[in-house]
Amino acid sequence: MWQSFDHPTNTLLPEQKFTRFTKLVSSRSSGNISSGYYNFYFDNDNVLRLLYSGPEVSSVYWPDPAVLPWESGRTTYNDSRVALLDPLGNFTSSDDWKFLASDYGEKLHRRLTLDVVGNVRLYSLLGSGAWAVSWQAIDTPCQ
Repeated sequence: MWQSFDHPTNTLLPEQKFTRFTKLVSSRSSGNISSGYYNFYFDNDNVLRLLYSGPEVSSVYWPDPAVLPWESGRTTYNDSRVALLDPLGNFTSSDDWKFLASDYGEKLHRRLTLDVVGNVRLYSLLGSGAWAVSWQAIDTPCQ
């Protein structure tokens, strides 16, 4: 039987494994949920990457392609290619990349989403019912 939990689109939930066989693909726009131009995936070097794959050009933009993986604390010496977000807001990856939500430790509903502008953001559901960003891959998107 087909399971959507095994085939994420633009969102990863806590305890949902992210592997070399999965990738997140952004929506085209906030009003158009068809596949967009941004991808979050494990590359052939076993490193999590963000890729812009537009109609005329394709380019990795995160982590900074001018910086070697081990210079930014990542490792290519793994073959598992697996990442996981836990319910407390701790994300760990086999390439040694990890982060904690700004509200780490609180038992909140969370989601890791590749948004329409190509940024990976961790959202936490507040008591008011609104989603708040508790972490993001690119702090200064304009750069």
